[in-house]
Amino acid sequence: MPAVAKLKLKRSLPFAALFCVAAIAGCINNPRTDRSNTSYKDPLPPLPQAPVPDPRFTALPKTAEVLAALPSGRIDPFAPPALAIDKSKNGKAPHKPPSLQFTGVALTNRGGPQAFVAFNSESGAVSPGDQGGAAIPWLPPGWRVISINVQQGQLVLGNGPQRFPFQL
Repeated sequence: MPAVAKLKLKRSLPFAALFCVAAIAGCINNPRTDRSNTSYKDPLPPLPQAPVPDPRFTALPKTAEVLAALPSGRIDPFAPPALAIDKSKNGKAPHKPPSLQFTGVALTNRGGPQAFVAFNSESGAVSPGDQGGAAIPWLPPGWRVISINVQQGQLVLGNGPQRFPFQL
């Protein structure tokens, strides 16, 4: 063994011995010096009187009161509101154009909705505000596009005061 290694071993031997003695001494359990905390075992003294509620605070409502105050509404709050179908003068619901077919919806490059319809062997795209006639033969004459909902796949056509929803 080189001399430098022997010198290092001689210097570190007392520190190693001291460390071992401290480790062994820490593992010894002396029953006379029990250092466990027993203060949690002592019961708390009883309160002299019940706490008085502060008059500045409003008491929280009970669960039953909160549930009774909730409004009752649609079963699915995320569903679109139901479309009101206007009744004609004779009290019947409007009639769907007999040969009109609603085949699809899309968004244009400008972000506007379009619906694809077919009527009397003519087919094409319609946008909100379009009205059937000679210029747009794929819509029945007099019927106009009220609204198009691309996400719901819905087209609403109107003829005078009548409204008729089409669903894909």
